[in-house]
Amino acid sequence: MIKAVLDTNIIISALLNPDSEIAQIVNYARSGRFMAVTCDHIISELRLVLAKKFHRPVYYVDSVIREFLKFALAVGAKNSGLKLLKGNQGDNEVLKCAMVANADYLVSGDRKHILPLGKINGCKIVSAKEFIEIITKNSAKDKSNITCPQCYAKRCRRESQK
Repeated sequence: MIKAVLDTNIIISALLNPDSEIAQIVNYARSGRFMAVTCDHIISELRLVLAKKFHRPVYYVDSVIREFLKFALAVGAKNSGLKLLKGNQGDNEVLKCAMVANADYLVSGDRKHILPLGKINGCKIVSAKEFIEIITKNSAKDKSNITCPQCYAKRCRRESQK
């Protein structure tokens, strides 16, 4: 199963525009078409941006994060001192999350800092549009490789009951 880290800007865009193409990415993760991976930094940034920049109430922010964590795998991104981007610790934390998770993809809308990197330690850095194409092609190609979104095991008891 594909593992992908969704940068905060992708999650925010999906939340603010639920009928958008970007929102499809979150829906694909929710339905188990790929494994979304996150870390404390992304969750903290999501909380901050929703509350401060978009003035969402605390109960809304908490509910969004709880819902996201139902289908996203949280990894502990230990302080490795990774500094790929000078002066931008937030972006370094997102890159570190992708590396610690051994993610296949990092999906970002950050055209200035993250997308230009292209790849880091085997993790491809792609835009939302590119990732949608990848997931669509992968799903069409490999319907037999179904993975349970609850336990991530292939052909588990729950998956076969569907």
